[in-house]
Amino acid sequence: MTKPKANPQHPTPAYCVYPPPMRGLPFLSVAIMPDGSVIARAFRSVEEATTDNQDLIKNKRH
Repeated sequence: MTKPKANPQHPTPAYCVYPPPMRGLPFLSVAIMPDGSVIARAFRSVEEATTDNQDLIKNKRH
């Protein structure tokens, strides 16, 4: 995946998947918006979280 170039006049959201900090906790699909708001969803697997993250990027579901 190519990282978009930062443009201060048109900031873009940041997307990432966080691994669980300890066993038994979920993976998180996270989108951080330029205004500081955050969308985070929990998933059982890294694959599910990654798919959700990619869907956020493709569909701009924020």
